[in-house]
Amino acid sequence: LWRAMDTTTRAFAHNALLAYFNIARTPNFWSSVRQWILTLHSLAGGVYRGRMLAIAGGAAFVVYRTPMDTPPPWILARLPVLFLDIFRPAEAIKRMNEYAVEIKAQIKEVFGAGVDQMFEIQILATAPEAQGRGYGTTLVRTVTAMADAAGRDTWVITSGARTFYEREGFVLEGAAMLGATNPSWDGKPVEMCVVSAESGLVE
Repeated sequence: LWRAMDTTTRAFAHNALLAYFNIARTPNFWSSVRQWILTLHSLAGGVYRGRMLAIAGGAAFVVYRTPMDTPPPWILARLPVLFLDIFRPAEAIKRMNEYAVEIKAQIKEVFGAGVDQMFEIQILATAPEAQGRGYGTTLVRTVTAMADAAGRDTWVITSGARTFYEREGFVLEGAAMLGATNPSWDGKPVEMCVVSAESGLVE
């Protein structure tokens, strides 16, 4: 788990979405602590559900969700996030709410209630020094193979790996632009893509 934590931090060091959420240009101590806790919470959730696969001791890993999963207790799922929101700047909460609203609308429009019957890739990360070895491809294909065996489609939200997923047989279903109308954001709008792979179509 700790190797996966390190992998996540370094794999997403230049991720556009995380840059949008982090309103400080240079991460400070408290923003780093918040991100560390949120990452631990996400990975621990995958371990708790038995939905985390890793290669090379955590140098690459995937966390996924299936329609058969039982939701974790509310206190485990939401309490850490709500606690951290107490210390999060108002602008950061605004941006995270913007993300939630935009993505929820895209998912509802594209998949409707059927999204609950699909596999979801929630986190896919490979440490910089382990990239180019096919680890990410192997992990994605493992998840889609399980989805195929269950007769289910697979979906993902990505802010920077659309091309990678399209090479793996996923197709663009919808997109949302974050920050386009936010006067406090002077960077480029962040594109969030919803992609999916139909059962049986991913090689």
